[in-house]
Amino acid sequence: MISILREFAPGNTNPSERPFKKNTDYEKALKIMVDAEEKLLATLNAAEKVLYEKYAAAQRDFSCFADTEQFVNGYRYGALMMLDVMSAIDELTF
Repeated sequence: MISILREFAPGNTNPSERPFKKNTDYEKALKIMVDAEEKLLATLNAAEKVLYEKYAAAQRDFSCFADTEQFVNGYRYGALMMLDVMSAIDELTF
């Protein structure tokens, strides 16, 4: 089994880069988004495309920041749960 810590430390894995299975709701939503973006870009003039690209870049940056915060918070909650479990270990009777 691969060690997630050994992969994560040198940057070999990134929680925000995750594969997805074919024919899922995720893939369907992504296809709708990509198709809509292509149609939208086809209707824009050069200045509007520049504005849209600025918006899209800001949206990607925001999503990256939000994904990072969600990852960190999830990890912290998981660690807090482990602390809670470990602090009550002596309360268990076998």
